[in-house]
Amino acid sequence: MQKLIFSFIFISCLFLTACSNNTKIAFSETNTIGNTMFNYLNHSHTTSQDKWIFYNDYENNSGIYAQKKKSNKKILLVSDGDEGSPISIIGNELFYLFKNKLLKYDIKTEETNIVVDEPLQYFVVVKDLIYYMPWDDSDISEDPFEATEETQTIYSITTNGTNKKLIATNVYSYNFAYYNDTIYYVDSDNQFVSISLKNLQPIVLGKDVNPISCFMNGEFYFFPTDPYPQYRIVSYDVANNNWKTLIEEDQFIIRNMYFDENTIFYATLREMENGFRDIDKNYKYTISSDSTSIIKGLDLSKIHYVNVIDDTPYYYSGAVPIYPYTKRETSRKVN
Repeated sequence: MQKLIFSFIFISCLFLTACSNNTKIAFSETNTIGNTMFNYLNHSHTTSQDKWIFYNDYENNSGIYAQKKKSNKKILLVSDGDEGSPISIIGNELFYLFKNKLLKYDIKTEETNIVVDEPLQYFVVVKDLIYYMPWDDSDISEDPFEATEETQTIYSITTNGTNKKLIATNVYSYNFAYYNDTIYYVDSDNQFVSISLKNLQPIVLGKDVNPISCFMNGEFYFFPTDPYPQYRIVSYDVANNNWKTLIEEDQFIIRNMYFDENTIFYATLREMENGFRDIDKNYKYTISSDSTSIIKGLDLSKIHYVNVIDDTPYYYSGAVPIYPYTKRETSRKVN
């Protein structure tokens, strides 16, 4: 009888060990906005909720993981997501793309359901609503700075996949943002536009800008279109309705900038004799003091898809999985 009891306990332990690691994931606080509202140019492959980070392993294309902050242990949640899919987390519901369709995965029950059964390219989840942009591969360019033959549209739908509504038309590229019950985007005339979700009336806030590069701390950041894109970086302060030129160079500025709360890291490119461009210098611009300094130890040409969570940047470089920049053994800390 004693052997039988021990055998039962042993089998029970094996069963519990084999159970999903998802039971370890619990939240004391939950999001109202599911995406990390940060670097739109560099996708939303990483987000967080409470003490957990969620990320799409873009380089290895091995799935979507959960990882507790200040921990190296990761838990595989989804293995069938699209490469580089934006992700969003609200409560126990994880939203992601698979075959360009929007799916919802329940962390506790491990059930997956289709929310939007049509191809789409980008989405933002806010409470029980999803704002998304359909995908038409005959129209959209992979490069957000290239013009597209047709303009895009933005819709809203509930997280249960019902009550679809048209929000905006004439949207240029895939970059749009949600902030304080308002959708922001750049239209096909390179105008920066806001649409209040209360009345859906578009208001032009500025002109001659490329799609949104970044949004943080109530400010949007852009490359202007004139005199030539990527020689200047400008910002728009929502609260004060104010435009400002932050950075102005006489050389081409590399596209994959690195935004870190009060800082913009960027690099200029120099023309080579063979007609190609190469990194000239790396710069650190501090927003609060409006000051710029040259830095070393950072190669922006090898840093892609930067998202920042709790002041720690997460990005991809080469074949290396996602890591905080300041903890990578192959890189030096940015001073």
